[in-house]
Amino acid sequence: MKLEKILHEEFNRRQKMDNPPKDYREMIVRSLKEIEPTPFFRKGKVDYAFSNEIVEI
Repeated sequence: MKLEKILHEEFNRRQKMDNPPKDYREMIVRSLKEIEPTPFFRKGKVDYAFSNEIVEI
């Protein structure tokens, strides 16, 4: 990891600690911005991703 990236992550972590969400709704909005969707690829079937599991139909 580069020092710049480490410092950037530390800065983001401290900002979250210093500025906690005011209510449940704000917490959800913030988390939706940070969560990355789980990538999955179709291989001739329809795959549905639920958390860490893939269900084939």
